[in-house]
Amino acid sequence: MSIVNNTIIRPPVSIYDVRKILGNLSTDLGTLCLAPTINKWAKYKPVKHNGLGLLTDQQRKNVNYGITNIPVWTGNGALNKMGNFWFGVDTSSANYPECGLLAKYWDYQRPTGGRVSPYRLTDFVKNKTDIYGYKHDVVAPIGECEVSEIRISCTGWITIPFGGHGSGQSDGYTVPLGELSGEGVSTGDFNNLYMGAMIHLKGSNRYYVATRPDVWSAEMITSVSSQFLSAADGERLVGVCEVFPFLSTSKYSNPTHNLSGAVGPAIAMFEKSEVGVSIQYAEGSISEFAAYYENLTDKYLSYAFALTNDSVEGGFRAAYTVEFSPSILFPSGDTITASGDVFLPFGQSTPVSRSITIADTTAAHYKNGYARITVNAQAGYDILYKRQTTMQADITQGLPR
Repeated sequence: MSIVNNTIIRPPVSIYDVRKILGNLSTDLGTLCLAPTINKWAKYKPVKHNGLGLLTDQQRKNVNYGITNIPVWTGNGALNKMGNFWFGVDTSSANYPECGLLAKYWDYQRPTGGRVSPYRLTDFVKNKTDIYGYKHDVVAPIGECEVSEIRISCTGWITIPFGGHGSGQSDGYTVPLGELSGEGVSTGDFNNLYMGAMIHLKGSNRYYVATRPDVWSAEMITSVSSQFLSAADGERLVGVCEVFPFLSTSKYSNPTHNLSGAVGPAIAMFEKSEVGVSIQYAEGSISEFAAYYENLTDKYLSYAFALTNDSVEGGFRAAYTVEFSPSILFPSGDTITASGDVFLPFGQSTPVSRSITIADTTAAHYKNGYARITVNAQAGYDILYKRQTTMQADITQGLPR
């Protein structure tokens, strides 16, 4: 039997093995070598080469394992040119990839038949004895975005998961990305690049990028997480966005849209995908708010409260302000203020109890007064807090029980 697990062809290979794996009823070799169901990311598949017999791995590498039209941008501003072209912001010739304007990128060049490029049944195996051969279910090293909806966390983070097996090296069955070359990219370049994500709000002319912190080939990870919202300079990346993965010599640990300094090569790894981006709002509530003094002659006022994280998921840091006024008016001329912040773990209530010093008078001045607390998300992410929460209380002598 030359088929393993209904996905792998092993020698000796026959026409019937190939037609079964490809789901093609033809027994004609040429028809099978041109079958649209051939997985282009399989290492052992029909390729355009003039060899008449079994091809060596080096011969397959010389024709890029059949992979052609790799979209590469080079020189200064490579990422800008890539973003302009891939998102359709500016598709003029100045932004074309090195391989030019083509109908299909990351294409698969099949044999054409005849003496120049014969059809070879042996293209489906490595050699006559090795276990490696065509594997029908291999995946791209980096694939398209795997989700259709993304939520921005309450601290501004977006995680964009892409498909793929996450390596530039071959497992013996998959095209080894690190061995590919093309216009603007040489063999081995793929192994020294940073994986990134580019995101674009539809209807806008701006896009933002972030990369993973380490060279991609060493990580075998195909997701990118970053605080994209903080990079947007007031432009909220909320709504229908387009995203795609790329590899680049430029590293951006913090997201940015300022890409003028980025140099090539920059390589678009997959077609763009549409995703809906929404905000995961931070939500919190106040309880048990009390404002008090111990003695009328004291030079300080105290406050206590509890904050509960009511968000859908995740913790966040809340900023609060407590105001003390001798009257019901806020602010009054004698209002004094205390502020602070506290981290709120998901689903938990956090108690806070602190004091504030009175500068020019005593607690007696506030004995018939009021206090007010206002809570929001920590500065910098106020946009993510669903509502400003406020509570008011009488100023009492001693902590109310």
